[in-house]
Amino acid sequence: MLILLLEIGIAGLSVHAAQRNGSALKVTVQAGERSTSPTDIRFSPKVNKEYSFIVTVNNTSSKEINVAVFPSVGTATSGGITYVKSTKNLLNDKYALPKYTKITPIGDKLRNGALKLQAKQSKRLRVVINVTQDLQGELLGGINFAQTIGKRVNRRLINVVKVYQKVVVVRLRMRDLVKRKGLTYVNFKFTNAKSAALLSYDVLNNNPLIAYAESGSYQVLNPKGRVIAKGNLEKNKVVLTPVTRTQLNVPLLDGAKLIPGNYKFLVTSNGKHRVYKFTYTKKQLNNFVKKNGKPTHVTIKTGHAGMIIFGVAVLATLILVITGFYVRKKRT
Repeated sequence: MLILLLEIGIAGLSVHAAQRNGSALKVTVQAGERSTSPTDIRFSPKVNKEYSFIVTVNNTSSKEINVAVFPSVGTATSGGITYVKSTKNLLNDKYALPKYTKITPIGDKLRNGALKLQAKQSKRLRVVINVTQDLQGELLGGINFAQTIGKRVNRRLINVVKVYQKVVVVRLRMRDLVKRKGLTYVNFKFTNAKSAALLSYDVLNNNPLIAYAESGSYQVLNPKGRVIAKGNLEKNKVVLTPVTRTQLNVPLLDGAKLIPGNYKFLVTSNGKHRVYKFTYTKKQLNNFVKKNGKPTHVTIKTGHAGMIIFGVAVLATLILVITGFYVRKKRT
């Protein structure tokens, strides 16, 4: 299977839902031999060698603020890349940047993982990166600076916390990858979002490289061979981060019929056809209905296998009773 690998700049590794206008938080990376950009860190490290970077965080407001500071892992979503402290979507924890990163404030210390900044105050931190594993491909992560800018309780008594997050993106290029693997499609399931039925699935990027998800036309066939979803997967649209699991989805067509059995997800790209098969049981469809209700634009039928079995059992019992009665009558 062909997957397109990216020679993508750091600017393209955007921080998903992170940077907001109006925040008092300013973060810059000090220029150095391996740091030519004030907003990111990217280089090719040697194994078991420490590399030090100075990052300045500045509170431009007239109020004291607390800033949580932590190294993160870059993980892909359908809408971009998000940088999180930890994730279950990483397929190989050797590629977790936090394992190789230490952050220390200069002349200060982190309290419960946070740095306190007085009004108009700036502080410097030392970021030390030391990759202790001989890895192929690349690592993608970040140094996160998170500021809570608002808390409130809504009518349902749920705490809503607004957080501004600034991320220094870190991209480490290791040894060249010797052998590249294809993408894997797993965990197909029907879901519901805003009363619309979707087919969700996970794409596993088995390579420690940034790549684009597959593009081309697609169709989803139900067990009777009827098309229940079709469309196009846009080219160079969804970025897959190194050795991670990414959940994607496609919408079902109006009038789509969901029944128990074997489904097919077909992708056609550059004249090549790929077929991914998955099975959906009666129990899974019943669970879908219990959890989401019945979407108005699709039909869900769990079949009548139970009624058929019951009918056969009743018929068999009736035949036995009649046969027994006939035998007894004949003997008498």
